[in-house]
Amino acid sequence: MQGIKLKKSKSSTKTINRYNVYLENVDSGFLAKEYYTKRKETKLYPFRKNGDGKIVAKYDGIKCISFPDAKGPSTGVSVNDNFGYGFTKTKGVSGLFFYLQKKVPAINEVSFISKGKTELADSILKLNIKDFNRIESDTNWFKDKSKKETEFSYQTTLSSILPQNFTKPKTTKYTKNSLSKFLKTKNTISLSESDKKEVQKLFFESGITRDTLLKTRKEINIVYIEDVIEEFEDILSIKTKVSDLEERWHQFFKKHTWIFSQIFAFPAIILKDKLNVGGHTIEDDKDRIIDFLYKSNITNNVAFIEIKHHLSGLVNNTPYRKPHIYSLHKELTGGLIQVLDQKDTLLKQSTILGTKAQSFNSVCLLICGQSSSLNNKSKRASFEHFRWSNKDVIILPFDEVLEKLKMMLKLIKKDDGKKGKASK
Repeated sequence: MQGIKLKKSKSSTKTINRYNVYLENVDSGFLAKEYYTKRKETKLYPFRKNGDGKIVAKYDGIKCISFPDAKGPSTGVSVNDNFGYGFTKTKGVSGLFFYLQKKVPAINEVSFISKGKTELADSILKLNIKDFNRIESDTNWFKDKSKKETEFSYQTTLSSILPQNFTKPKTTKYTKNSLSKFLKTKNTISLSESDKKEVQKLFFESGITRDTLLKTRKEINIVYIEDVIEEFEDILSIKTKVSDLEERWHQFFKKHTWIFSQIFAFPAIILKDKLNVGGHTIEDDKDRIIDFLYKSNITNNVAFIEIKHHLSGLVNNTPYRKPHIYSLHKELTGGLIQVLDQKDTLLKQSTILGTKAQSFNSVCLLICGQSSSLNNKSKRASFEHFRWSNKDVIILPFDEVLEKLKMMLKLIKKDDGKKGKASK
């Protein structure tokens, strides 16, 4: 609002600072803000400019928004003088409070608290900030719904935080095929955690047979693995080395850590990524040393994983001894020494593993380069001689990891014989 300023009122005291709204430097007489200096409490009185150009209360019922803990929510409530205070429209919060005062006209103050439960005491709604954050999350997704849907959602939200004052609305009867019609109108759907739980509950309580569930799970697995393969191939298609290429691969494997179980062929979990072997405990996270520390679920034995990138060399381009002996590329030997050094450094500091894991002649994994870069028989032979002579380090090129994923997909799809986008 243009021409709005707040100035300290003459009624201010040492313990209470009061501020009136001035419109074009003229005192409107409307008290907009109070600050209690001793208990550090702020009270805001939302206001607006009406059609006659006068400053009036913004809401019919709610006259005051207070912050007795000197704290308030980070979003959802405007504390800007020019906006006249009040609940914001951005995420639909404003609409819910208009609905609230319509249903409970007695409320004239909303008091935000950081401790204690949300409750309606006489004319004051004591609103826990965590509950308000839930309200904001709810209103964000139903703000664009129809009036009937919105009011149903308001009632549902308020009944969850004020069950003594609001009853849960009766659910409408579901009409067959309405869900499928709704889904067909949507290109993408973003589900909240509560949405996922309800969908899961609906799925298992819908009377779907076990065979259908198994088939559905299989189809989901196929789509998921196809997407992982597509993501893998997208990174693999990069032809020039970029500064963050190694980091892209790290983030990919961090997101899909189950791939390592396929490589090691035993059930395991990632214990830590980017572990600082120079630290004192496994929770230390100061420097990047080991890409992944892997642990067997059965024996607690750890494995050390180092991720390079697919453009790393495996053998040199020119032969070491003509015509068929090739020496190893420095990126391969460097990665090999690096992961062995990391293992040695960590095992010398027994406090890092603590009680979470143990090391029994732990294996190392180095993912580096591509087998397809070995463009003649002699290069392939030199690489194979070297990698299978290493008993402590598994060397696996990126394109071989991709083949493992495609083989897994082929096994899952074997029963129906369908062809997916990744099986070429």
